[in-house]
Amino acid sequence: MATMTISLTMAGGAALLHLWHFARCVIVRGKAKILHGDGGNALMAHRMRAHANFIENTPLFLILLALVEYHAGASPWLWAAGYIFLLARIAHGIGMDK
Repeated sequence: MATMTISLTMAGGAALLHLWHFARCVIVRGKAKILHGDGGNALMAHRMRAHANFIENTPLFLILLALVEYHAGASPWLWAAGYIFLLARIAHGIGMDK
């Protein structure tokens, strides 16, 4: 049976990134006292969009990564693809603040 090490590692990293995106939204909400939506706060809108974009794209990436790993086995290319995806998600979250 395949251990799916790459997929599980990337899923764990994605879970941590999800918490990071969530926390960044909570921080702005607390400071700006925003209860619902973005409250007209540009930074809140940007962080919400970065979080939503993460949620929209990550499941499909993880499913495809797992399918390739299951079919073809572990590969340095899959590790690289996973790390590049996670780093790009961090860069996107930070970049949306600008």
